[in-house]
Amino acid sequence: MTDPWKSNLPFVRVQTDVEIPDEPKVSGIMRVTTRGAAPPVALTQEFGIGIEVRGHSSQGVPKKQYSVELRDQSGNDLPAALLGLPLDSDWILQGPYIDKTLLRNALAYGLSNDIGRYASRVKFIDLRLERRWRWVSWDWLPDWLSDVRSWLRGTEVGTYSLLERIKRSPNRVDVQPVSDLDPSGGYIVRIDKGSDPYFTTTPKPPYSINGTKILYFYPKGADVTPIQGTWIRDFFEAFELSLASPSFTDPATGYTTYIDVASFVDYLIINELFRNVDAFRISTYMHKDRGAKLVMGPVWDFDLSMGNAWPGGRDYRGWVIYDTVPATDSWQAPFWWKRLLEDPSFVAALNTRWQVLRSSLVTSEALELRVKRIVTEICDSQFRNFQIWPILGQFVWPNAPVRYTYPEEIGALVAWLRERTAWIDQHIAAPGPTA
Repeated sequence: MTDPWKSNLPFVRVQTDVEIPDEPKVSGIMRVTTRGAAPPVALTQEFGIGIEVRGHSSQGVPKKQYSVELRDQSGNDLPAALLGLPLDSDWILQGPYIDKTLLRNALAYGLSNDIGRYASRVKFIDLRLERRWRWVSWDWLPDWLSDVRSWLRGTEVGTYSLLERIKRSPNRVDVQPVSDLDPSGGYIVRIDKGSDPYFTTTPKPPYSINGTKILYFYPKGADVTPIQGTWIRDFFEAFELSLASPSFTDPATGYTTYIDVASFVDYLIINELFRNVDAFRISTYMHKDRGAKLVMGPVWDFDLSMGNAWPGGRDYRGWVIYDTVPATDSWQAPFWWKRLLEDPSFVAALNTRWQVLRSSLVTSEALELRVKRIVTEICDSQFRNFQIWPILGQFVWPNAPVRYTYPEEIGALVAWLRERTAWIDQHIAAPGPTA
């Protein structure tokens, strides 16, 4: 096995006494080492942690995702600036598996941040899981025993991303703490799968037959007081009533009195640009600060995007909002988006913003350069990753077609982005169902 110290990415070693469960978090130690192309190492930080497996559908693949909480000796949160990211105690170790480029999330989150919409910041890492009794150095073993040395060290699990967990924080989603004295904010809510506490708005035929299910995220459902729960539900109820009204475009009484229109425009652009098939209906976050309008975002979860999706989402043509999700799918986007696109002012704002971005951050050249920079950064690591997970040339749902090399995966992604942006150029003036 190739020596992990030959990679240029930061090296993260997680030590636990037991196998990491789905929940609850188990205690452990995490060492984060920055390094160059070869020893000696530059810096190692050690943290006490709580760690658990995270995700819904991602738990079905062998390369797991993990939630990590930094802790002090008493078990309390211990904020730290990991790898230069802003100070916090809550992190995610995200290991791309069905995305064989390894970079779709990083690409989308980076672009969102660059257009001025916060998304989780990303640092690529090499990750190794270890048990406590293996927490010693075995570097004295000769090279010809490298496989034994690797086994003694622990289980290397490949290329991962250190991500900021979405949460209320001045450095992340910057909303004020909610209070019964002023229950107008701040909240973080989401449309998603899962069993977290939620509320459902009333149906508004013909636009909404079943209402919209909104899950609490901050405050957590168990911490939401009756006053707060009533206030935020009434807010979404009023927003949807305004949107379903014949006078929904009225600047004094319509939907614009409830939402930050520019954030909805940017959210739509990011998710439609990358044709994220889960957008608008799953992993969809929103937040509302005290006395402020509803803001869409942060964007989240782009594994099933950029052509890496089930049949309805592989093509570069079509709108996610209109064409991608079968009517038989249980998870449908709320009626908000199609209704917004019935407003000429919203469509005009969408077109204006697209043209601005298309002339700068979303040129084909700019997107390709963004991809190449990430590929260069993870070059050594991705090679090792596909030694650990030899899935190139194998079907992993929902890949199509099956490609046999990493350069083929990257080339297909770049080609898809060029075709997608050109298609949007031709159709954004009047978004609608694709004939």
